[in-house]
Amino acid sequence: MVFLLVASVVVASNGTSILVYVHPDAAGHLAQVAAFLRSRRWAGLVLARHEFAAFGIPIGAGPAFAVSMLATAQPNAFGVAGTSIAARRAGDKDDTIGAGQHGGLGDFEQMPFLMAAGRGVETGGQRIESASVLDLAPTILSHLGKNGASMDGNPLHRNLPEGQS
Repeated sequence: MVFLLVASVVVASNGTSILVYVHPDAAGHLAQVAAFLRSRRWAGLVLARHEFAAFGIPIGAGPAFAVSMLATAQPNAFGVAGTSIAARRAGDKDDTIGAGQHGGLGDFEQMPFLMAAGRGVETGGQRIESASVLDLAPTILSHLGKNGASMDGNPLHRNLPEGQS
């Protein structure tokens, strides 16, 4: 029975999360797979498919489980708060330790920062207003002098007349 279960489960690494797919023929083992995942020290939040909607994951996406790897407020080697366990890639794909990751629900992973320099960006300035990933494309377009007014989100820097910085 263990062989059947192992052969019926596929894990896809996604940075600081994994997606776990279970073959329909092994659906009777979902509770066993859930218990295993929730018992792992590396697992942070383990979501079963019926819990996906609360986190914006489409139920029809296919996986039986989504796992956000363990995340802490512990500082990294550079003193920046927030560390997360990253899922190792399958096969011979290289892992880049210390590089940014994505996919998890850790507090610090959900609060990325952006540094920018150039026209409309105050040297040493800091923006403390809320921002969203939706603001990135309008910011880039505005920086390039293009119109992004029809997009969701807003430019994060000041729009200056041509010739000023």
